[in-house]
Amino acid sequence: MTKTTFTPSELASEANALELVDQVCHAEQATVATATIYRGTVDRKGYMRTFRMGLGTCGTAGDTDVQIHKNGVQVGEEGTIDNADADGTRINVAVGATFNPGDLLEVVVTAAPTGGANLFVDAPLVRVFD
Repeated sequence: MTKTTFTPSELASEANALELVDQVCHAEQATVATATIYRGTVDRKGYMRTFRMGLGTCGTAGDTDVQIHKNGVQVGEEGTIDNADADGTRINVAVGATFNPGDLLEVVVTAAPTGGANLFVDAPLVRVFD
């Protein structure tokens, strides 16, 4: 027998299981330098499981470190790509944070290598239904 009626909490649970990505923070930086490279306000409740970062050129000295900030405070792990890594390196970094409407979402480069170039960061928010 197929269930045809759902309580609001059951419906929200089913919707959350679909993991609908409806907001993606995307940031790029041609020459890697310490800076806030994305700043925006979240308009719907979402959960950030991970973010992905990559470098076209890893540089000759030092790491590239990237953090996700929620309302000015780091959430999750810091992403690090070392200058000794191969050019074109891409990594996934754990975040595990819920963002609510009105929260400030920032992507912050906290360390930059000598000669690092073509940084990208993609940070998807999975829609959360209450």
